Order: sequence, then structure tokens, then C-alpha cells
Amino acid sequence: MKTGRPRKTQLPAAAYAIVRGIENGLTVEAACKAAQVVRRTYTRWRAKWPELVKLVADAFERRRKAAYDLAMAELEAERKARLVGELPTPAS
Repeated sequence: MKTGRPRKTQLPAAAYAIVRGIENGLTVEAACKAAQVVRRTYTRWRAKWPELVKLVADAFERRRKAAYDLAMAELEAERKARLVGELPTPAS
């Protein structure tokens, strides 16, 4: 019979905090710091829980998509402003 500390089978709450930080624009290093997790622990968690790798990749993808959507919305707003004469057209 095994004795000692039982193994964790699910991600710690701090791992989810890191994912949220990344999604909100932080670097991995800054997200770890905000979640009070040292980078080495984060690296061990990635090896231990493959689902963390997917969560982080998905967070980066959502962040990339949000940045793209924002840039496109700004371009569209600028285009509409030019159409109604609120902004001068750029010099060619």
C-alpha cells in the first residue's frame, strides 16, 4: 500500500489564473508572476498536464483573434469617418 501525499489529478487554480492572464494580454512570465507561480513550476505543470498546453494555446489564439478584431473595427470606423467627411483622405 502506498503512503504519502496523494497525486493531484486536476490542474491547480493558479494554472487557470495563468491562462486568464495570457488571454488578457500578459506574457507567460508576467502571467506566472501575477498568479504567484514560478516559471519552473509552470513548466513542470505543462509536462504533467497536457491539457494546460492546449488551454494556453487556446488563450493565445483568443488573444490574437481579439487583437485582430479590434484592429479591423478601428479600420472600419476610420473608413466610415472618411466616407462622411470627418477625416481627410490620406495623401497618395
